[in-house]
Amino acid sequence: MDIEVILTLIIAIYGASLSTYLGYLKYTEGQRQIKVIFEYTYFYEQVTITFVNKGHRPVTITNIMMDIFNFYGDEGHWHHIRPGDILGAWEEVLPFTLEDGDPKTFPLHQMVSGAFTKPNLRLKLFVYDSEGKIHRDYEIRHWDPKQGRYFPQKVRRK
Repeated sequence: MDIEVILTLIIAIYGASLSTYLGYLKYTEGQRQIKVIFEYTYFYEQVTITFVNKGHRPVTITNIMMDIFNFYGDEGHWHHIRPGDILGAWEEVLPFTLEDGDPKTFPLHQMVSGAFTKPNLRLKLFVYDSEGKIHRDYEIRHWDPKQGRYFPQKVRRK
């Protein structure tokens, strides 16, 4: 093969890869993206839920639901948690709008926060926005105020 052919092939592959990547970035830029973070604070036994708009457009959160798996020995079953048991006075909270990069934090109801102390936490989260999209991704962090750092918790999603 000639050096010109090889150089042309390398430039063509680079151009196609760059074009595909930029197209993907442009496609995801217009989508609504929400990051949900559960934060458990040791010694205070308090859990908060934070919603962050990672996208470039405002997002209105209309509803939130959660399923928690309760273990009984080797077996267990899923408990469906209603919005009032997650956020307490949810009629005053929902719906709310998040602007670009805007976070909102709410304390979780005591009924639900006890589940975050269990080592085998299995959780399904459903956050609904005004366009009908369901956001299921979340992150759980444990904050230790004595050591001043976070401890990640591994959570089985299914």
